[in-house]
Amino acid sequence: MARYPGQAPWPEPPTVHGDVSLVPLTRGLAELDTVAYRSSPQAIGSHSAGRWPTSGFTLEANLPLLAAHETEHEAGDAFAFAILGPRGDEEWGCVYLRPLRAHGERTHTGLALPESTIRSAAVATFWLIDDDARRPPATEVVRLIEGWTEAWGAAPVVFRCRPEERESVSALEGAGLDRVHASAQPMPYLWFVRDRGRPQQ
Repeated sequence: MARYPGQAPWPEPPTVHGDVSLVPLTRGLAELDTVAYRSSPQAIGSHSAGRWPTSGFTLEANLPLLAAHETEHEAGDAFAFAILGPRGDEEWGCVYLRPLRAHGERTHTGLALPESTIRSAAVATFWLIDDDARRPPATEVVRLIEGWTEAWGAAPVVFRCRPEERESVSALEGAGLDRVHASAQPMPYLWFVRDRGRPQQ
């Protein structure tokens, strides 16, 4: 992903270790990531609007995708992180940070946000495995992502999800984030942002 003239790359977000861990999504996690992906056709289908295939998805098919994430990460252009369990032997999903400005220019989406936010913000998206008995609820993941990106401090964060991601939508609304009006977008994404003048719930 090309940066804009004069735009510095983002600094690397912190790695989080604990009951829920956030670690860079690399080829070293290929097996865990492929298992999580293949076991979650509902989450993957909803998150990607059916654009990411699940049937027949293999480790070999995943490796070049993970290599691309590593390249973006090293350049500071975008970041993909795996959401892992406390022992690091199970992936519960992924979270992605990408430039909002690039999305708007590519899709011509208009968001009711200050221009300064649009120029500087990161879009945060995430998916969680279908088996909700094996992983934390989306409410906990949203709290984790907000704390993580606040500690990162490199950019304001705007969450994006699809209406079909009902648990994620409920978690973002329940956390007290504000819905952002969007116009002219080619896909019916829902957008959420934290009003920093209001306390987190």
